[in-house]
Amino acid sequence: KLNQAISAANSAKSTPNYTEADSGQQKALDDALSEAEKAKNSNDPSAVGKATTDLQAAQSGLNGDSKLATAKDQADQNIGQMTNLSDDQKKAAKDKINSAKTSSDVQQAESDADNLGKLNQAISAANSAKSTPNYTEADSGQQKALDDALSEAEKAKNSNDPSAVGKATTDLQAAQSGLNGDSKLATAKDQADQNIGQMTNLSDDQKKAAKDKIT
Repeated sequence: KLNQAISAANSAKSTPNYTEADSGQQKALDDALSEAEKAKNSNDPSAVGKATTDLQAAQSGLNGDSKLATAKDQADQNIGQMTNLSDDQKKAAKDKINSAKTSSDVQQAESDADNLGKLNQAISAANSAKSTPNYTEADSGQQKALDDALSEAEKAKNSNDPSAVGKATTDLQAAQSGLNGDSKLATAKDQADQNIGQMTNLSDDQKKAAKDKIT
């Protein structure tokens, strides 16, 4: 029975129930295994019995499986609340979480999903920007930069590549920030406003009406 318990405990050490367990529980198993090896060679039946019981108790005390299950449940709930993900994207993220073998894999899957949501948000914002003067009045170079970044973002969204998602998000936000339509329009309005102010053949009311149109 002791040999069986030792074999079972050694096998357990390569499972998430041990690798994800609290350090105290891991140490308890390690210590019990060490004592079991001593007892095995002690030729002392009472030591053998105690070592077997202690080792089985230490293995039963491992909490890696329950900790991993808790982490998965929490991440699953968090994904469910990510409003910027499509149903398919949520499902893919949850599948990754369910198949994760470590809590760090769970955290990574949740983080990747969150970043994908940020990309979706950036795509939505950029598409909205395209119907505003900040885009329509921008220099053609800035417009092209946004169009190109949007195209890359759409590819990244479906790439299943977290690094591509992160880069596409940053690039798209930068391209949108780089639009200069609003500033160009403001400059044009200021110039027109000044020009009207210098038109001596207009009455004050006419100047005001013209400036209101520009504004």
